[in-house]
Amino acid sequence: MNTGWQPLERAKAFGQIRELHLTSTGVFQPGNFICSSIAASKVLRDLSALTVARHSLETGGLKHLAKVTHSQPHTIDLSHNIVGPQAIEAFVTAKVAARARVLDLSFNKLGDRGAKALLVKGALPAIEELRLSENGISPALVEQLHARYGDALVLEEAKPKKPTKKRAR
Repeated sequence: MNTGWQPLERAKAFGQIRELHLTSTGVFQPGNFICSSIAASKVLRDLSALTVARHSLETGGLKHLAKVTHSQPHTIDLSHNIVGPQAIEAFVTAKVAARARVLDLSFNKLGDRGAKALLVKGALPAIEELRLSENGISPALVEQLHARYGDALVLEEAKPKKPTKKRAR
């Protein structure tokens, strides 16, 4: 199936790309195909920043990124996807995640199991900023994440909306 991303796998002109930001505002975008193409592309060796946000990226796509060995971006934004705990378990100890200084996983579906994966020894050794807002992580694990990552952890939960008052007629 041609998703339109296959040229990324073999294009020589992409060797000079330092930052690749792919963000969708649509309802569905092929995040898994995009990550598969990035993983297969040996020409993105100098990538320092990668964004694959709002692309319905899920376990399969993140597992493709975990296999990337030719590039080690310092900034990785995977926010607003449907990344779950299985994907994070494969990703956090991968070579591509080892050099990440900034990792944005906010607005995904990590839950407590995904949070536990972030606590595994050796996970994200170079991290300076870890964004995890809106992932359904319990307060007990948030506490453990704070103990592990300290000020690097950014975890802002949405404030509940105030009920609107109905006007009397």
